[in-house]
Amino acid sequence: MAADKALQAFLKFVNVKRLVKNFRLLIIINGLISLMISYEIFYKNLYNIELKSLNMYIISVYGLLWFYSLYKLYKLTNLGLRLYIALIILGFLFNFMAEPDKLSKLIYILTLSEHLIIGCIVTISYATNIKSKFA
Repeated sequence: MAADKALQAFLKFVNVKRLVKNFRLLIIINGLISLMISYEIFYKNLYNIELKSLNMYIISVYGLLWFYSLYKLYKLTNLGLRLYIALIILGFLFNFMAEPDKLSKLIYILTLSEHLIIGCIVTISYATNIKSKFA
């Protein structure tokens, strides 16, 4: 009986450890896709003087906060999770205000992929045993 409980506790530990590893892999993939999207946005608009305005500064600050939240989320902190959720909501608002006809197909595909990964990260954060790991 005690051996069964010990085995179950060990398997639970291994599963949580594997889940944390996969969770962190998703965060890394999210970061890479975000880097590609950021590169596309800034590269396309680098020489466009009209876009060097408040909008580009807002996008820059948003991007820096986004990468900071990914870092904190990778470290499994509550601040990272809360900031990540807040930036997701803000990002969806930005998407509503964006002009989708001006997006390239690459950015459109990357954005869709990123949203799928965001959904996975949020689901894992709140619907699995990993939620107890956030400090």
